[in-house]
Amino acid sequence: MFELCRVATELDDSQTDYWLDVIHSAEYFTDDEFTSLKDDNDELLKLLTSILKKTKENAQKTKV
Repeated sequence: MFELCRVATELDDSQTDYWLDVIHSAEYFTDDEFTSLKDDNDELLKLLTSILKKTKENAQKTKV
């Protein structure tokens, strides 16, 4: 279950990166906006990864 969530999170991140690149290439937003959105996306990925890691650790502790 946790592995599936981790994979889904990584897929969402790579899709978000792809679409941010596409939209930026179309000059829909400025370089500063693009950088800000990429940074936000990276931060969200770190947050979700941390949540998944802690949840997995807590679940393993509960099993013991």
